[in-house]
Amino acid sequence: MTRRALLLVAVLAVASVVVCVVPFEVGGLSLVGAVLLACVLPGCAVTAALFASGTLGGLARTTLSLGLSLALAAIGAVLLNLAPGGIQAGTWALLLGGVTILGCIGASLRGPRYGGTEAGAARGTVGSPRELLVSTVLLALAAILAVGAVGLSATTAQDLNQASFTQFWLLPTKREDELVVGIRNADERPLEGRLVVLAGETQLEERNLIHLEPGRTLEFDIDVGDVASNVPVVAVLYRLDDPTTPHRTARLWLP
Repeated sequence: MTRRALLLVAVLAVASVVVCVVPFEVGGLSLVGAVLLACVLPGCAVTAALFASGTLGGLARTTLSLGLSLALAAIGAVLLNLAPGGIQAGTWALLLGGVTILGCIGASLRGPRYGGTEAGAARGTVGSPRELLVSTVLLALAAILAVGAVGLSATTAQDLNQASFTQFWLLPTKREDELVVGIRNADERPLEGRLVVLAGETQLEERNLIHLEPGRTLEFDIDVGDVASNVPVVAVLYRLDDPTTPHRTARLWLP
């Protein structure tokens, strides 16, 4: 790939990141940018960095670029899912755009593989049996990467869509001397735990055996009539399988 083509790929990557991050009134721009970042630009840049011009056939280079793009998009989604901020359109676009820019830089620095010129690089492709074998292997590898990337993306999306969590709240009621603690089990397994409610150093409530089936909700009224003002009330929920680590914590300051 020539340096002019690498510059074009880099410019397209920057433009795609911009249209994905900055909201535009023109419809479809963000979709075009997302498609370029997910299916075209990262794989094109990385392929150019790994293989000099003339070392791959057109079909092998195109398929490998597509497979690498999909694989990088899927791997990036998994890594962002592990990050504190999770998967967001802006961070996803910035990650793939950064990979594209790094690939363009690497391809520009390595230069042609044969003789230091594009003409010399072209001498490497003569349609020899070795070239055909290399192209076939790379084509198969790209196909495997593409299928694996799509499967990984689908699995990750399915896992993300599965609601698996515990809701826990501590709220005031209409009565000034009463609070309510609530638990909702949105996990796939029953919740067995222990509830402790404290006002400063004073224990207001303790429930040692809480069993809550998936999809069910429990609420407990907590009497705070004897608690002084400006004292934090803290409710802590422990799981019985990990009795020393708070599973959920809620805090409320009394007026």
